[in-house]
Amino acid sequence: MITSTYRLQLRAATAQSAGFTFDDAAGLVPYFRELGVSHLYLSPFLTAVDGSTHGYDVVDPSSVARVLGGREGLQSLADEAHAAGLGLIGDIVPNHMGVAQPASNRWWWDVLTHGRESRYADYFDIDWGSDPEGRLRLPVLGNTSELEHLELDGDVLRVHGVEYPVGAGTHGGTARGVHDRQFYRLIDWRDGPNFRRFLGINELAALRQEEKRVFEATHQLIGELTAEGVLDGVRVDHIDGLARPEQYIHWLRDLLGADKLLVVEKVIGSNEELDPQLPVDGTTGYETLREIGGLFNYPASAGALQQLAQEFTGSSWDAPTIATATRDLKITATSGPLEPELNRVSRAVSTAASDISATTEAIVETIAELPVYRADSSDHFAHLTSALNTVISRGTAVGAAAQKLQESLDDPEILSRFSQLSAGAMSIATEGPLAYRAARLISLLEMGGDPSRMATASDEFHAFFARIAETWPRTMTTLSTHDAKRGEDVRARISVLTQFPELFGELARACDAVQPAPDRASGYFLLQNIIGVWPETCPPSPALRDRLAEFAVKAVREAGIHSAWGAPDTGFEDSLINWIGEICDGSSAALISSFVARISPHAHAVSLGQKLFQLAGPGIPDVYQGTEMWEDSLTDPDNRRFISYPRFDFALRQVTRVPPSSSEPARLTKLRLVRETLRLRRERPSTFIGGGYAPLAPEQTFVAGFSRSPSGRPPEVVAIAARFTAVRSQQDWEHTTVKLPAGTWTDRLTGISHAGTVDAPTILGTYPVALLTQA
Repeated sequence: MITSTYRLQLRAATAQSAGFTFDDAAGLVPYFRELGVSHLYLSPFLTAVDGSTHGYDVVDPSSVARVLGGREGLQSLADEAHAAGLGLIGDIVPNHMGVAQPASNRWWWDVLTHGRESRYADYFDIDWGSDPEGRLRLPVLGNTSELEHLELDGDVLRVHGVEYPVGAGTHGGTARGVHDRQFYRLIDWRDGPNFRRFLGINELAALRQEEKRVFEATHQLIGELTAEGVLDGVRVDHIDGLARPEQYIHWLRDLLGADKLLVVEKVIGSNEELDPQLPVDGTTGYETLREIGGLFNYPASAGALQQLAQEFTGSSWDAPTIATATRDLKITATSGPLEPELNRVSRAVSTAASDISATTEAIVETIAELPVYRADSSDHFAHLTSALNTVISRGTAVGAAAQKLQESLDDPEILSRFSQLSAGAMSIATEGPLAYRAARLISLLEMGGDPSRMATASDEFHAFFARIAETWPRTMTTLSTHDAKRGEDVRARISVLTQFPELFGELARACDAVQPAPDRASGYFLLQNIIGVWPETCPPSPALRDRLAEFAVKAVREAGIHSAWGAPDTGFEDSLINWIGEICDGSSAALISSFVARISPHAHAVSLGQKLFQLAGPGIPDVYQGTEMWEDSLTDPDNRRFISYPRFDFALRQVTRVPPSSSEPARLTKLRLVRETLRLRRERPSTFIGGGYAPLAPEQTFVAGFSRSPSGRPPEVVAIAARFTAVRSQQDWEHTTVKLPAGTWTDRLTGISHAGTVDAPTILGTYPVALLTQA
C-alpha cells in the first residue's frame, strides 16, 4: 500500500557532476526503508536528449534511458525495492518531446525528412498551412545569415554542430540550395515556428495526445511496466497542456488499471477545486504546499509588508495589484511567446480577414480575464462565460468579436486550442515574471500559490484538509518539488518575516544604505532570498555565493524588467553579482547574520510544523530528495543538486541511537520527525489513507493541530504544532492549552505521555511539534 513517496532526481554522470542512476538508487533502498518511505518516486526515466539533467525532454518514449541503466537497471531497482517492501512511482511527460537534437528523436527526424507524408506527421502539433511553402519552420538560428554557412555532409545539413536530414532526391548544389528543397526551413530563433511548443520553448515540440495512436505509441512502455508490476503508479506532467485532458486521463486510467496511483500535475488555485469526477487520485500537491505554508504566516503583518514592498519596489503587491499584473503578463505571454498559437486560434475563429485583428484582441482579452488556467471542463465553464461576458460588455469591435468567439467555442477543436493557449498564458505569466516580481513576501511565490493572500486562517486550513480526507484520500501532498522557486526550509525562514516586519524593514534599509543594489526592487527581492539561505553560524561559502549569483541572474531574466532570456543585459547582471559579493563581504553581512540568528529558532519551528502537518495530514505525502533534513535550495537547477546520502545515512543512524533533546540540531530534529511520521504511516495505513480528519478544538492562536482516525473509529493519531512563536508573550504561551481526545497519548518524538487538557509549554516543551499516538 502506498503510504508515502520519496522523490528522486535521476541523471547521468557528467564531467561536471556526479550522476544518480537506478543502480545508485538501488544501493540506497535500506536507507529509504529505515526512513519509513513506502515508494520511490522517480523523475522521468525514458530516453531523453543527450546530456539532459532532468529527463523532461524525452526523445524516445519506447525505451528506458541507457545512461540511467536501461530497462534492466530499472528492473533491478524494482526488484531491490520490492525485496525491502518498497515500490516505484514513475513521472511521465505526455505533453512534448525534446527536439533540440533531431538525430536523436527518430519521430521528429522522420517528419523533417518526409514532411506531411511522414507516418509521424500527425504525432506533433504542426500548423503546416501557416507556412507559405507548407514547410516546417525550425527556430534554431542565431540569425538568418547563418544559412549561408550551413555545412552539407552527405545526407545531413549541419549548423552549430546540430544535424538535420537531407531528403531523397534533394541533393545537388550549395548547402543553402539543398536546405531550400527540404520539408523544413531553419529560421531565426526569435521568430515563431509553426509547431506548437511547450510554453514557447523552441526545443520542446508538443504532442497530439488527443489522437489514440499517439497515446498508444507514447504509453506502450509505461503500460508494460505497470502491468509487470515494475511501477505502482505514475505522476503526469502538466496535464493542462493537453488538448483534451479529460479524455487523456480516462485512457490512462484504463491503461494503468484502477488500483494504480494516478496523480496529475495541475495547479489548483484557491478559487477552484479539482473535478471529483475525474478518474485520478489527485494532484501533485501544489495546493497543499500553499495552504500549509499560509497557516504559519502571521496575518497581522500584511499591511506592514505591503508598505515595505511599496517603499522598495514601488508597488504594494496587494490583491488588486497582483490581479492587474497577472492580467497584463498574460496579455504579454499570449501576444509574445505564444503568438503562433494565438494566430492559429484566431484564424480558426475568423472567417473574414477583415475581422482577424478584432478576433485576436478578443481572444487575448478573454484569456486575460480568466482566473484559472483553463475553463473547458464542466465545473469551470462558468469562469469562461464570465470572462467572455466581461469582454462582450465593453462593446466596440472587440466586444462583437468576443461574441463570435463565444459561439465558436462550441466547436470542441477550437475550445481545446483556446484552452491550451489560456493554460500556457497563465503558466508563463504567474510561474515566470510574476513569481520574480511580486516581492511583498516571496515565500508565497510558488506554483499554485496566491501572492495576494498573506495567510491561511485556521478554519480555512482545516476545511481544506477535511475536503482532501473525504474526496482525495490518495492525492499527493508536497512541500518541495523540482520546480519549486525555493525549498521548504528557505520558505519557512522567509515566512518568519511576517513575525518581524519592523525588524526586517530596519535591516532592508540598513543594507540599502551601506550596500545599495543596482536596482532597489531587485535588491529587495534578492534580500529575502539571501535571508532564506544565509548560514546560521558562518559566513556564506564560495559555493553559496556562486549559487546566489546564478539565482540572481535567473531571477532578473525571469522578471523580464532589467534583463531577459532573449535579450540579456549582462552589464546589469554583473552589477547584481558584484552587489551580492559586497553583501557577503561588507558591513551588511554582520547585520544579516545578526538578523538570521534572531529569527532562526522561529524558522525551525515553522519548518517542523509544516513538515508534520504535511506528513500526518490527508493524502500521500512526498518527501523531495534531501528535505528530510534542513536544506537551503533555491530554484532549479539549484534544487536538483547532488545529495550526499552517506551523510544522510549517518545522520539517520545518529537519530536512531540518540535520545530526543531540545538542544538537538534542527536538521536532526527534522530527520527524527520525518522518520517517526513516515514509519507511523506505514504501521497504521488505514489511519492516514482514507481515514478521518478532525481539527483539535477549541482553536488556539499559537497552537494548531488535528487528529487522524481509521474510518468510523476514534482518533489514533494527533499532530500538534506551535505557531507564531516570535510574537507570543510568555503569558500568552503559559495560558495556551491543548485539549486531547479521550485516552492517554504518547509522543512518538519524545516518548512522553499526556492526557486530558495539557498546557502547551508541557506538550511542546522539547520540540515545537508533537506526534501523539494511542495504543
